[in-house]
Amino acid sequence: MKTGILLPRSSTHPLISYNFMDGIHTFLKHRGLSNEIECITASIGYGTDTALIQQEAERLILEHRVDLLVIFADYPVVECLFPVVTSLNKLLIIVNHGAKYPPSWAASPNVIHHSLNNASNCWLTGKLAAKENKSAALVSSFYDGGYSITHAIAASFMDDSGQIAFNFVGHQQKEQFNTKPLISFLKTKPEVDSLLATLSGELGPELYLQLREQAADKNLKLYACPVLLEESLYEGNLNPEESIAVSGYTSWFKASEEEENQAYCQTFKKETNREPDSFGVLGWDTGLMLKTILEISEDKALDAKTIVQHPDLQKLRGAKGEMRLHAYTQHYISPVHYLHSGVGKEVSKHHDLSLEMVEASFNELINFEIQGPSSQWLNTYLCS
Repeated sequence: MKTGILLPRSSTHPLISYNFMDGIHTFLKHRGLSNEIECITASIGYGTDTALIQQEAERLILEHRVDLLVIFADYPVVECLFPVVTSLNKLLIIVNHGAKYPPSWAASPNVIHHSLNNASNCWLTGKLAAKENKSAALVSSFYDGGYSITHAIAASFMDDSGQIAFNFVGHQQKEQFNTKPLISFLKTKPEVDSLLATLSGELGPELYLQLREQAADKNLKLYACPVLLEESLYEGNLNPEESIAVSGYTSWFKASEEEENQAYCQTFKKETNREPDSFGVLGWDTGLMLKTILEISEDKALDAKTIVQHPDLQKLRGAKGEMRLHAYTQHYISPVHYLHSGVGKEVSKHHDLSLEMVEASFNELINFEIQGPSSQWLNTYLCS
């Protein structure tokens, strides 16, 4: 089976494409499928040029005769491929961090969505924050704030009667990221001790540093987006010795005891000599999808519409746990982990939300009516 894979490049996270592809390759090697599933890659730049995406997709289809397409990109640009995959009855798998809402949640019959569901996890985190706090400050950056994760955490918080008391948007560069306006607000409003945070990369550690230095007298609670939780595991920010309590929901974290996750982590580390991360886990579970499609096809030409509806593809057991294809949207959802680190010597902990609870929250998100202006960021989250 030939798989065409359209990959972006990134100036901020250069390992996106490498780790995603290595996640696929390590899965295929681990399952003895390297010779049965051929992956042919094409570069799509930063994933914002629809003409380039169409050109590379058509080259993979016409010249390499691929059986299906996988693209690591996001809305709205991915929609440029819908007419060609529909007319040729090709399967398209869209992979990303799930940090943006699609223009419409209704499924396209030839399209499967595989992501880390960052926006829906932020929705859960906002609901959690509202249960524990009456008000909070929203903390983001010019970059992170352009994605749906920021809307999701704030909208769900306010939907449960939480009040956004202050909105801080910092510079996306660490050297220019200055939290003085936020800290001034916190000092004048002692009753506000909670932060809803959608930050990535170097801004997470920088936020903690500046809060420690300038607001050490406040015991702050930070409700974090999934990327901030994941990166904090590597950089020591989800730390029980911290002066800030950190909480949030995520679809994947390295220490998960899921059997398939342990296989992914061990195999990825062995094969690449790099630490497993969320890009790699997306690749690993994409490899599982390719394996399942190969088994369903039985070496026959792929009928995309039939493949998508096949029972074997509706439920999978990947590194993220059980993956279930949501019927209305054809987005894979999976169990969610709650991570928490308290102030002082309180031990970090985690527990899981069942797939049923996740699906109920996901349905709430996709039925939420969005009003007012919305972002038109073209890049996939973390790929700018």
